[in-house]
Amino acid sequence: MINFNTLKRSPRPNDYLVADASFCPMAKADREPPTYDHPPETVCKAWRRVISQQPRTSETVADKASMTYEYIQRSGVMRFPDTITVRFAAQGNSKGTKVVVYSASKIGYSDWGVNARRVRAWLTILEQELGRQ
Repeated sequence: MINFNTLKRSPRPNDYLVADASFCPMAKADREPPTYDHPPETVCKAWRRVISQQPRTSETVADKASMTYEYIQRSGVMRFPDTITVRFAAQGNSKGTKVVVYSASKIGYSDWGVNARRVRAWLTILEQELGRQ
C-alpha cells in the first residue's frame, strides 16, 4: 500500500491524486481533497457501499487503524490493473472527514484520463450516498 506522506508521483500521465500538502508533502495533487460533515467511520461505510457497486473492483488491503484502504480495478477489455488507495482523515475537533485518494495505472505510459474520471465519479457518488443519510 502506498504511504501518502512519502508518495512521489511518476512523470508518466497515468495517475490522479486528490490530496493536500498535509497528506502528500512530496507530491503535487491534481485537486484538493473534499471534506464531508460526517465522522470518518460514516464516510468510510458510504465509500465501501460505493465501491461495492463498481465493476471489476476488489479490496486488496485494509489498514483500519489509519483508515487507509487499497483497491484494484481492472479494465474492461484487457483487464489491466489500476490501484486506488483512499484514506479517511478526521478533521481536528470537528466531526468532518477529509478523503484523500490516489489512483494509478500499473501498466502503460498513459491512462487517457481513466484515473481522473474514476476518482471524480466515485467522489460524486460518495457525496450523493452521504446526502441520503
